[in-house]
Amino acid sequence: MSCVVDSILSEAEENELMSDPVLSVIVIVGRQRDRAQACLRSLLAQNGAPSMEILMVDCAPEGTPPIALADRGNVRVLRGTPGREFGELRAQAVHETRAPIVAFIEEHCIAHPGWAAAILAGHAAGWSGVGGEVHNGNPGRGLSDVILAISFAPWMAPASRGAQVLLPGNNTSYKRDVLLCFGGDLARLLLTEPLLQWQLAAQGERLLLEPRMRFSHTNETRLTTICRGFYLWNRCFGAARADILRWSWGQRAARLVAAPLVPWVRAARLLAFGMRRRRDLLGRFVRGLPAVIVAESFAVAGQVVGMVMGPGSAPVRFVDYEVGAYRTPGDLA
Repeated sequence: MSCVVDSILSEAEENELMSDPVLSVIVIVGRQRDRAQACLRSLLAQNGAPSMEILMVDCAPEGTPPIALADRGNVRVLRGTPGREFGELRAQAVHETRAPIVAFIEEHCIAHPGWAAAILAGHAAGWSGVGGEVHNGNPGRGLSDVILAISFAPWMAPASRGAQVLLPGNNTSYKRDVLLCFGGDLARLLLTEPLLQWQLAAQGERLLLEPRMRFSHTNETRLTTICRGFYLWNRCFGAARADILRWSWGQRAARLVAAPLVPWVRAARLLAFGMRRRRDLLGRFVRGLPAVIVAESFAVAGQVVGMVMGPGSAPVRFVDYEVGAYRTPGDLA
């Protein structure tokens, strides 16, 4: 997808920027400037972009070149304090937003045309959270297709519009006041987003999967990279889930006993998904099964360690992984 952005705002755009935005978009960025700039271009190219504010939380080391186009009037750059956790950075940005709707998108993602409009339409219809259809930003590169399916299978194209209990992590939109109701727990929930969405569903809030909210996700292509990411995030998730759900030591022990089976169950689910919905990728899924078992083993190990020993330094280390780890780019990245 090619995004062309004018370098000068029109008078009408300047006047619109003076009013409150209707949508706030939060992007955590790091030293991978090419990815951040591609993501930003796709946001600025959205219809109605001047009525949307973009908050870029910059975690890059001092001296890193600035992000091109970050001086646009509807873009704000917030300095990410070193040593902060990923969820803390996201929660900090939520408190800085001015719009009633807050959308998150990862810096290694590209928003397709109509992405912002689909978000606003979904929230106008009364949904508290709206997530979109996921496309592969670097198809055919290494393990990319397999990793996308592991991480985003329920929302991969072609997706069906309807209510969901879970929406794509790190790339979903919410009503701002709904997020702020979580108070001091917001940072931890924005790091382990399934827990946030499960709580919203339990409270009667409605979550929508909207296929018109399309975006491309650039995936990890190397086994070593995905294993690192799976371990770090799942250690955070395992610790938070056991704590928030108040698991007893008996419940934790039962999870520990079942842990060796989990990678195999997830591998079987991946094959079933390929047979049902993506026969075009089934061959790659079959060839990638050994990598799936290894990657999912690291994910399970992270959850077990987090459940027993807590998150440790994983919430901070995950920031560097999320916005710093190299991902082989594709045509859209």
